[in-house]
Amino acid sequence: MQATFSPNTRGPPIAGLAAAEEGTYVNGRWVAGRALNGDEVQLRYDLDAAATVNQSGSGLRFGPDGPAIQRVRLYRYR
Repeated sequence: MQATFSPNTRGPPIAGLAAAEEGTYVNGRWVAGRALNGDEVQLRYDLDAAATVNQSGSGLRFGPDGPAIQRVRLYRYR
């Protein structure tokens, strides 16, 4: 499964991943695991084509072992 992000409020039309990390919650507190970057968050490499449909080309990928908890920080741009 793959997940991407799109803004739903006024402002720049493209949402990109500023940071992504796997982790878990222990007693209600976030415990960070590994940082995700590069090929782990890049879903499309045709960035010009992605931008024409207001997408960044980045997103989250979940493997065959099922979804993991992934915390992200997004940014917006044009």
